[in-house]
Amino acid sequence: MSDARPIADARASVVDLLAQVIAEDGRSRATWLVEVALVAVANVLVLHSVATGLDASIDAGPSPRTFFTIGVAIALNWSLQGGLARRVQKALSATVSRTSERLLDATTRLDLEAFEAVGSAEILGRVTEDASRILPSGAIVVQGVVAAATVALSTLYVATSSVVAAAFAGAALLGTAVLIDRSNRAVAEQIARDRAAHRAMQEPIDDLLAGFKQLKQHSPRSEAVAAAFEREAEALRRSREVYHADFFARDTWTRQLYMVLLAGVGLALPALMPDAFADLGQLLVVITFIFRPVMMVLMAAPLLVRLGATWRRMTDLVARLEGLAAAEPEVEPQPQGFTRLALRDVCYRYPSQEGRPGFTVGPCDFELAPGEIVFVTGANGSGKSTFLELLCGLYRRDGGEMLVDGIVVDHDPGPAWRCRFAVVFAEITLFERLYGREDVDPAEVEALLADMELSSKVRFEDGRFTTVELSTGQRKRLALVVALLADRPIYVFDEWAADQDPHFRAAFYGRILPALRARGKAVVAVTHDDDAFDACDRRVHFVDGRMAPA
Repeated sequence: MSDARPIADARASVVDLLAQVIAEDGRSRATWLVEVALVAVANVLVLHSVATGLDASIDAGPSPRTFFTIGVAIALNWSLQGGLARRVQKALSATVSRTSERLLDATTRLDLEAFEAVGSAEILGRVTEDASRILPSGAIVVQGVVAAATVALSTLYVATSSVVAAAFAGAALLGTAVLIDRSNRAVAEQIARDRAAHRAMQEPIDDLLAGFKQLKQHSPRSEAVAAAFEREAEALRRSREVYHADFFARDTWTRQLYMVLLAGVGLALPALMPDAFADLGQLLVVITFIFRPVMMVLMAAPLLVRLGATWRRMTDLVARLEGLAAAEPEVEPQPQGFTRLALRDVCYRYPSQEGRPGFTVGPCDFELAPGEIVFVTGANGSGKSTFLELLCGLYRRDGGEMLVDGIVVDHDPGPAWRCRFAVVFAEITLFERLYGREDVDPAEVEALLADMELSSKVRFEDGRFTTVELSTGQRKRLALVVALLADRPIYVFDEWAADQDPHFRAAFYGRILPALRARGKAVVAVTHDDDAFDACDRRVHFVDGRMAPA
């Protein structure tokens, strides 16, 4: 982390973000530069008015012209910088929103394997955490850019009074720039340390939240999790203490550098070059005035480095997702019926890990007809759920053929294949809204809720369920309601009955599945209930990823 690459990347990302903001605003770069220059000119005009009025005010007092000039400069600065800040913030918000939309759009076009490789936490972090960090930074950008322009013009103004003083001030500014660069490097290194520490801290936090009941039951394990978090938090605290100590040291040196500049201009240079400093008072006012924008640049620079690093993470993920995503959004046709659906020697291989080959499911030979009920059995980890994801077209097969009515489908089955399936996965995700079914008849929903004995827990009002905070068995019954509303030719259930009470387990095998068969629906259900095998037409068994005789 000691090289200049992170700094260069962050700076390039800030420049890229500014280019995006300018493009979003719709005005040319030259227009932006002129406006920034005018704000800086207004600042220097205030400086000039104070400096030139300093000597005159000793004898005759400040003139009305001086007050008028200062007033005009302040009004011009307030108007231009305020308008610039508002436009930057508006364009910045639009830029971040558009980038977030691109990220989410690319996410919707990922296949399941690519989505799992990226991970939901990465996507969520960029859309929420990083976007929220970038959005309020418009004022920082404007202040930093205007301060830098003001320092440059003020240095030129000093040169009009004394080239020697300007050179002296330039040397001080160069020293300040070195300190700023070192500060930026320290910020980039601290960002990397923070991210590593947060990753280390996240593991015990995740363990605590996911396994709260287990840890509550076993105090030593709970204490060990807390101790692991405390160790990582302490490491982060020490790292930040060192960083802040260095930061305040650099800040102090920068302030002392300006004290040296004032002493040098006010004491040393007049003694060495008395003829060059007739207007010493004005010059000291100028140098003192420059100090504030220099400090603003010093304070803004590390924040801009963080901004650049955050923007780079966001845009890098957008580029990665767009590279993995399908070129066009999927268009789902109306679900089509079928007479025979078949898999021929279909297999799927998980990616290898640490040099070891990934788990392989298949080759699978499977056929399904309307009105048929097929149970899928096997031990945990035998490949049942992966088989369902292959069957539903969520994973792209690594070999074999998928056929509908004898016609081979593409390597990526796509929405034309997937639209035939209504699926209730083992891991239930419920939405309060019926996305894509906004025109559903509320009476139909309420009837299904009553059939699943959920009416006392959930109601359907204003196009949404009143709650999805239910027990696991109730959540699966609500998921079944949503699946039934889809009314698709094939229903797939991954251990739906596993979390039901005996009443609904019996209802699933004795009432719900026969009702689907009577409607001509095909059913594929993973189950461990060997006492219910007589409810299916046939059974498919998995052992170590392969279909075996049932």
